Amino acid sequence: MKKDLLKYAILTNDIYKEWSGMTAKEHKEYKGLIKKSLRDNMSDIEVLLADIGEVTTHKLAKKKKV
Repeated sequence: MKKDLLKYAILTNDIYKEWSGMTAKEHKEYKGLIKKSLRDNMSDIEVLLADIGEVTTHKLAKKKKV
């Protein structure tokens, strides 16, 4: 189970980097967030793009049985 979560996190981060140019960690640092949620500090468009990335990751993982 832990291995599956890691694979899912890697896929999500790769897709996230494609639309934002940064990993989630880099984006969080860019916004100066330490313990705050990145999603709670995103613009509406950033949230939509993150959602698209997460849905895409889920579908890819399910299709490839990751």
